[in-house]
Amino acid sequence: MLPEQYCDFLSNLYRKDGAPLQSKNHNGTGLLTYLKHRHGVAWLLGFVIISCICLIGFYFTAFPLAMQIFTAGAGTVVCFGLAAVWRSSKKSMRALLSTLGSAIMLGSGV
Repeated sequence: MLPEQYCDFLSNLYRKDGAPLQSKNHNGTGLLTYLKHRHGVAWLLGFVIISCICLIGFYFTAFPLAMQIFTAGAGTVVCFGLAAVWRSSKKSMRALLSTLGSAIMLGSGV
């Protein structure tokens, strides 16, 4: 049996009589599906973003004071700006980005 059929089988087996069938149809429109189809630009962009975050994280104390302040401020502004853009549509991302922006401010001493 395929995994989807097995999940439907278990759902039908353990559901109560009269309860609606809870089958999830996956149409393959997620980030992992996008990356599995070998989109090179997505892989390259992800690698560059993670590399920049690591580079800034490792050498943050070696930066001059003005660059440290700018980096912390830019990270905070980006997080709060994206949270403001997604304030009504993506509530969980808004909360996550607001928390991350507050943590950056707290950690950097702003």
